[in-house]
Amino acid sequence: MPVIRISNILPDGTVGGKFAYYPDQNKDSKYLLPDGAAVLAMSGATTGKVSILTNPDNDKFYQNQRVGYFNPNGSADYSFVSSVVRSKSFLDQLDSVLVTGAQPNISPKEVDSFSFGFPTSKVEQSKIGRFFEVLDEIIALRKRKLELLRAHKVALLQKFIPMPGRTMPGLRFFGLTEEWEIQDLGEVAKIIMGQSPDSRNYTDDSDNYILVQGNADMKDGFVVPRIYTTQITKLAQKGDLIISVRAPVGDIGKTHFDVVIGRGVAAIRGNEFLFQVLTKMKLIGFWDKVSTGSTFESINSSDLTGAPISLPTLEEQVLLGAIFIAIDDLIAAEASKLRRFELVKNSLLQQMFV
Repeated sequence: MPVIRISNILPDGTVGGKFAYYPDQNKDSKYLLPDGAAVLAMSGATTGKVSILTNPDNDKFYQNQRVGYFNPNGSADYSFVSSVVRSKSFLDQLDSVLVTGAQPNISPKEVDSFSFGFPTSKVEQSKIGRFFEVLDEIIALRKRKLELLRAHKVALLQKFIPMPGRTMPGLRFFGLTEEWEIQDLGEVAKIIMGQSPDSRNYTDDSDNYILVQGNADMKDGFVVPRIYTTQITKLAQKGDLIISVRAPVGDIGKTHFDVVIGRGVAAIRGNEFLFQVLTKMKLIGFWDKVSTGSTFESINSSDLTGAPISLPTLEEQVLLGAIFIAIDDLIAAEASKLRRFELVKNSLLQQMFV
């Protein structure tokens, strides 16, 4: 059974657990990481994380004392090794030697002793490695498409919705010329501040009420059930907008359920247009400027009710809401495709290498 060896860790005096970048003339080529290298964080906050170095811009990346890369012997195909070191088998062995604590670390000597069974034919190894490379390429393309869709939405928010306190957007539907009206959020929508139930009433029984405590209970703009409670304090209705009022402030999501809201969030009874306005306010850092608290950022009832909201006619609100719903649906569909590809890859990595 061939043994995959990890290279020695080459110290260069730099600090941190990520790649260090230097102009060519400042580094010795013996420290240069090869393109496609499977690299391992040996100490620091990212200890145990394995990544594949991709270098589309032809930059030069060098090892530091906290990073190692796998250097297979002549009997192993490198693309295959790159797949093996991301497998469940490798990660299980890694967990067995990981030193936890204030300064987590992994000993290169112990990692060097890990062994794996794999085909002796380098042709077969290469085919398996290439298969995972193609999966990685597909996932990278999906991520890029998702990033572009999200960036496109941000650009449209900037054009279609004016900055807080302003009355004219940069882009309008044909025939719409009226100035928008500025009102306080508290005049536009009902706001319900959260109140946390007693922790003794928390449960994982989904027959009880969903509890929303903060942004950890929201994902991709929606409430995702995580914890439940038998006690009702403050209730948000299905269709309400949920905004985080404690760090990080301003995260906004919708709820498809009646939920109990804790003190880390508030519920806003508003439409799709208002959801997009609040999304933009988060993006431009509006709530960061009004948040208070010496220990952590927070916004209170007065901050919410007094926030300036620019409103067009109901007709324009409906049109804008429809546009952004369509964009959000595209983003959600692309995110779902990405998750499926990642699940397939992770499942195969767990099953193919033992």
